[in-house]
Amino acid sequence: MAGMACTEDQPRAIYLELSAVVREGTKILVAGDLHSGSATLGSVLLLSDDSGATWKEPAARIRGNALDQVQFYNAQTGWAAGKRSILWHATRSSF
Repeated sequence: MAGMACTEDQPRAIYLELSAVVREGTKILVAGDLHSGSATLGSVLLLSDDSGATWKEPAARIRGNALDQVQFYNAQTGWAAGKRSILWHATRSSF
């Protein structure tokens, strides 16, 4: 991110903040963001198909945005949203 400098001698702390979680059967969808002490770096969306044993990122991170809401309509359709807009919608073929 522009304006953020890190070195081995002076690393910057980066935090993972998880804001929402929803479960539908064996699927778990978790949303949040990566941020420094002063700025949101990007959204994070994590999906597990096996009750949390393994995880994947089903969507690319969106720079400068955070996700704070997730919902499954049913086992085949899920949504994730942030403060700016709905950022992710998927049907079974996407995940």
